[in-house]
Amino acid sequence: TGIEFSYIVVGMEVEERQMSDSLVVTCTSLAGSVLHTMRVEPSLLATDFVLTLSEFLELPKDQLKVVLPSGELLSTRGTDSRKPMSDILALEAGSLNCELNCTDEMSPPDFVKGN
Repeated sequence: TGIEFSYIVVGMEVEERQMSDSLVVTCTSLAGSVLHTMRVEPSLLATDFVLTLSEFLELPKDQLKVVLPSGELLSTRGTDSRKPMSDILALEAGSLNCELNCTDEMSPPDFVKGN
């Protein structure tokens, strides 16, 4: 039997661009390879963020684990799942004017697709 992975762990870096007032989220593999970069609306719920990322990576959302910049695991269950990303990232939603939008047309890495 081949090795089956239960979870894909993705790191998350956040950059607030001063010129455009947008919040840019870069998701990386644990090795540091960029998997996806997107702009995130501050009001986007944690569950919707994970769903969007899992769709891009072509993974079931329950297989994806996101590590926040603080080192904590992003919870998609319980009360945290209904929190906006601005609360989770401890940012003021009023200071950001963002929309969910892929900034890169790259496709998911082969190891994520299982190739």
